[in-house]
Amino acid sequence: MNKRVLEIAGSLVGIVLFAVALWVLHREFSHLHYHDVMAQLHALPYYRVGLAFLFTMCSYLALSGYDWLSLRYIRHALEYPKVLLTSFITYAIGHNLGFSLFTGGSIRLRLYSAWGLSTFEITSLMGFGIITFWLGYLSAGAVTFLTMPPNIPAQVHIPFGSALPLGILFVAIVLTYVSWITLIRKPIKVRGWQFEVPAPSLTVSQVAVGMFDWLVASAALYVLLPSVEGLSYGHVVGVYLLSQIAGLASNVPGGLGVFETVFILLLGPVAEPAQLVSSLLAYRLIYYLLPLALASVSLAGYELARRGARIKRIAAGVGKFVPMFVPQVLSFTVFVSGVVLLFSGATPAVQSRLLFLERFLPLSVIEISHFVGSILGLGLLILARGLQRRVD
Repeated sequence: MNKRVLEIAGSLVGIVLFAVALWVLHREFSHLHYHDVMAQLHALPYYRVGLAFLFTMCSYLALSGYDWLSLRYIRHALEYPKVLLTSFITYAIGHNLGFSLFTGGSIRLRLYSAWGLSTFEITSLMGFGIITFWLGYLSAGAVTFLTMPPNIPAQVHIPFGSALPLGILFVAIVLTYVSWITLIRKPIKVRGWQFEVPAPSLTVSQVAVGMFDWLVASAALYVLLPSVEGLSYGHVVGVYLLSQIAGLASNVPGGLGVFETVFILLLGPVAEPAQLVSSLLAYRLIYYLLPLALASVSLAGYELARRGARIKRIAAGVGKFVPMFVPQVLSFTVFVSGVVLLFSGATPAVQSRLLFLERFLPLSVIEISHFVGSILGLGLLILARGLQRRVD
């Protein structure tokens, strides 16, 4: 019962945050025009879009490093192309649909189990990947918030006006974790399952790969932003990290709306809203939607390749019955089309449509078209009977 209440509460929080984000966006952009945003979007230089693609590729390669390090942790060897395919599909779908532990986790379970990993190994792999994700976030946030802490506007309603306290907190968490890994080498037992503590060298690799992922992901957005004074890469990284954590906390798929709202609130004093919106739209397309499309095609291709023989058998079985039904279906649809043409020629035309057509066609052509349409309708009725009888 308590678990059910927590699930409902989490969903309600996500809905409320999404509604608040929409309200804030409406208030901030009520003076903007669609054409202004689209003009800014079309004005993006091609080389900036190309750099965004490049940094996006680097980010997804770093995400495959999460799984590669996880496989080293569980001491299971697997070819890197399989790791890259699984990682790309799971993260691209998880980023867009949200609840990545369930959406991406189910795909990981399906793919990795087909390649010889046990359920326990896949669970350990996923847990290690989550730790890598947060170690990278906390490490990148610690460096950024301590060196270039972004100012937090009053609209966010946080008790401090700078991200500096967050940087101090993140440093404390990372140092505590690394110290615990270094000093305490005992395995962790959870309900009969025993998890080995990773080696310190593997933990350092987690921090490096995780930080690299966050830095190149934010760089993909930075190159799409306008070149204005006071908008440095370090500043954008800090704003990006704060916006992403807000999007993750909202449980909204892909942080849609929440991420954009926080990002624009934090950078509103520096850049024009129309420019920020166009850059965020381009980033959403490049970093989220295009990888989602590629991941969907990749997953479909994998399933077709894996079950190709079975699909051929099903297609062969279905093919035996197709000739029995196709002529009847075609005959019915052709008959309906003929009836529609006959009724269309017999009923009065809509006056507004005639006025529109008179701009391009002479009246004689329009009148002849009614007669020709009726003749074609009659011909379709005859053709329908021939299809039904399978006349060659």
